[in-house]
Formats: sequence, structure tokens, C-alpha cells
Amino acid sequence: MIHGFASTFERNWLGTGWMEAIARARWRALAYDQRGHGHSEKRYHPADYAPERLVADALAVLDAARAQRAVLMGYSMGARIALEVAITHPARVLGLALGGIGSGFRDFGSARGDRETVARALEAEDPSVFPAAARFYRDFAEETRQDRCALAACWRRPIRVVEPHDLAAIAAPTLLVVGERDLVAGDVEPLARSIAGARLVRLAGKDHMTAVGAREHRRSVLEFLATLTVGRKED
Repeated sequence: MIHGFASTFERNWLGTGWMEAIARARWRALAYDQRGHGHSEKRYHPADYAPERLVADALAVLDAARAQRAVLMGYSMGARIALEVAITHPARVLGLALGGIGSGFRDFGSARGDRETVARALEAEDPSVFPAAARFYRDFAEETRQDRCALAACWRRPIRVVEPHDLAAIAAPTLLVVGERDLVAGDVEPLARSIAGARLVRLAGKDHMTAVGAREHRRSVLEFLATLTVGRKED
């Protein structure tokens, strides 16, 4: 379970009831704080957050838990990392449950305006001079008591644009969940069309912040997990 940008495993998965719900469904739930976030080591150079490093972190967690294969569940930036693991290390992936992700991500070709603005807002003494879209991330970082300089480096991380053939090659069962009012993720339809057999669930009335802990989100993921017979813990 891979949390989103400026969040933590406690914020995304523990406090929202996800860990308990997954365990009740007889699955082993693994979650961690991404580098630069929560209790994990802070890094201050964008290269330290390159895609291959974030993928390596996810695989290191699986290796430490002696899990050869797993259903990878991610939200927002975490969903992008889970997707990258599926593209680059498909043998490790039993299934994908991706939330809060769509064509609005720069990894899918969206310019999203001046990306540097968010990093500068995270670092600034006075964020009030920055547009609301940038202050959104600053406010969330302060709410979750994060190291804002580490987050700025993470925000400036190198990207790897996802090509259509990358998505078409994904063979693992895939669930996509997004709030119908999620302007951060953007349109999820291109992803759903490109991943063979992907199931798409839109959460009524939910935006990027409210979708992650939504009851309907958990229900959709638990129904998805029930279709995967391999990996569930035995009684």
C-alpha cells in the first residue's frame, strides 16, 4: 500500500481504516512511508526521487516481507509508483488497485502549468503570494507535519512519461478508482481504455482529498480483492 504525495501511511491507510479492512478480508497488509515522507529518511535532491528509486523502495519492502508477489495498492503519487512497478517488474504484481490517478499527471503528458510553483510554495517563508493550487500542497504538508524541503525535492523529481504501449502490456488485473470531482488526477478514461480488462469506479461527490478514505472506495477494493484467489491468507 503506497501513499500519496505529502501524506504518510498512517494518514492514507491506518487512520482511514484501510489496514483493518484489508486484514479482515484475510490479506496481509503492508504499508510504508515513502522516502522523504513521514518517518522515512529525508532526501533533498530531486534525483533521489527518480522513478527507479521509488520502485526500488517498493520492491525492498516486498523483499523484506518475503513477498514474491503482491497486489499493489496506491493512491495518487503512490498509484503512479505502483503502476511503474507493474510496468518494470510485472512478475512481482498479482493485481493493481490504483486510486486518484489520471491523465492530469505529468507522467501521462500533462504539462500542468508551472510545476516549479508548487516546489517554491513548499519552500517559501510566506506562501500567501502563491496561487491556490500551489498552496493546496503547502497546506497539506503543514497539516501532516512534513519536511517541506524534502517534499519540494520530491516534487521536482524526474519523470518518466508513460507510453500507451506501457499500459497495454499490463497483464495484472487492474482496478481504477477516482472521485468524480477529482481535478488533481484528471481524466482517468485514457488509462482505463489502455489497460486490458481494467475496471473503473467513479466515486460520486468525491474529490482528490475525500476519495482516498471513502467507504465506497474500500468496498470497491475489497470486491476486487475477492476476485483474486491467490494471495489471500488461509484461515
